[in-house]
Amino acid sequence: MRPLGVDAAGNALFATFHRTNGDDQVAVYERCGTTWNRQLVGSPANNFFGYGLRVAPDGTAMVVWRADDAGGTRTYYSSVRAPGGEPN
Repeated sequence: MRPLGVDAAGNALFATFHRTNGDDQVAVYERCGTTWNRQLVGSPANNFFGYGLRVAPDGTAMVVWRADDAGGTRTYYSSVRAPGGEPN
């Protein structure tokens, strides 16, 4: 997983995962001054695999991950954030 992206203004985003009761979900941290603010993305999943984060020069960001169900079915997810906005 490529976890770090920076836009043309120097704003940094870092993707990792957050674990809750054995399930994982994407957690994106944004550098805000001297601190990092966390935003959880998607729903927790037992079989979680992060693929990457990309940030465009204008600040648009996309994170991609996969979750496998108990039967082995793979589902791919993505979330896009407009410059300065919340992920959808």
